[in-house]
Amino acid sequence: MRKALGSTVEAEHKPNTSVIGNQLEGDVGLLFTDEEPHVVTEWFESFKVPDFARAGNEATEDFELPEGESYTTSVLCEYVLINLCAQALF
Repeated sequence: MRKALGSTVEAEHKPNTSVIGNQLEGDVGLLFTDEEPHVVTEWFESFKVPDFARAGNEATEDFELPEGESYTTSVLCEYVLINLCAQALF
């Protein structure tokens, strides 16, 4: 992003874009819109994308397997594929 905007006055794409480019750090993006700020803010606050659980994520729902049933790890993997959090306790 910084490269595209230009990090020096000589390299900037348009006047003063190097000022913005030099303030960008890490994973960033720029959004240009004619929407009111509150509309954009509400959209981002309500935007959620379901994703598979990853190490370190906190579970948002509980799921219990019936007592006495035996599940192999391959069955547990199938639960993960359908977005059910599963953990084998041996």
